[in-house]
Formats: sequence, structure tokens, C-alpha cells
Amino acid sequence: KDFDTQINAEEAVVNQRERLSAVDKLLTLGTDLTFGKCITWARLEFEDLFHNTIEQLLFNFPLDAKTSRGTPFWSGPKRPPTSIKFDANNKEHLDFVTAAANVLATSFGLKEGVTDDADAIRKILESVVIPEWKPRRGVRIKADENDDTESGNDDDDAVVKQLKEKLGAYDSS
Repeated sequence: KDFDTQINAEEAVVNQRERLSAVDKLLTLGTDLTFGKCITWARLEFEDLFHNTIEQLLFNFPLDAKTSRGTPFWSGPKRPPTSIKFDANNKEHLDFVTAAANVLATSFGLKEGVTDDADAIRKILESVVIPEWKPRRGVRIKADENDDTESGNDDDDAVVKQLKEKLGAYDSS
């Protein structure tokens, strides 16, 4: 109940959605957590953070986007970001996945199979299936600090309701 109270106290429904989605992702890993699942989770997080989020931003604000005043959106201090294609041979990419997987494993008290051996991790990564990115419709992103657009998605309310129902079915004992 305390978590439910905290979630309901969030003013913006987009924040509720983010928190509930994160909890759902972790619970979906299940009680039979392995280090391989931690690697898979970390790889998918990399994809979400460094590819999908950036592609969505560029979908909402293409390189030729204009502000409400008719000036180029990507100008002055705003430079268009570039999404990253994961490369298991790139040390920074592999370090991110290794560190994230180890944080998750440690958080769940997992010791069996945990490794920082790059070759072993690359081997696990070969079997990770990355869903094809598709732009989401109905995503609202503030263009600047003067924009009164409410960030989020058109379906936030429905998704939050669905996640609350799903997460409410978990036994918290």
C-alpha cells in the first residue's frame, strides 16, 4: 500500500507510468534470475537509452523541424543527438552492459554465474534479440522551457491503470 500511495502522489501521470513500468520490468525477470537474464536486461536498457529514446526525439523533432516562431528547432544550444548502434566490441558499450548487469545481479543477491569476462558476456549477447524500433505515436515532448505541452503519451492513463492492475496481482509477501 505504501508504494501505491507514493505512485498516486505523483502529480504527472507520465511519472507514474515510468515508475510502474520500471517495477514491472524488474518483476518480469522472475524468481529464476540468471546472469544471462541480467545481461539481456542491460543490453535492452542500452538500446532504450542510447538508441530508442534518441530516435523518438528525432521522430518528434526531425532535423528540419521549426519552432512555433518559424526558426529551426535544432539551432543555438540545441544540437540534434545521434543514436548509437550497439557494438559488443566497443569497450564503452560492453562496459555499460557489464556494469548494469552486475548492478542488477547484486541488487537481487545473485552470485552464481556473475562474471566480468568480456568474451563470456559477448557470447551471451549473441543470443539477445533486440526488437525493431518503431516510432510511438502520441508522444508529447516539451520543445523548450516556455512550451506548455504536458510531456507524456496519449495513452498514459490507460497504461498506468493496466500496470496497477497487473502489479496488484503480485504477492508482496
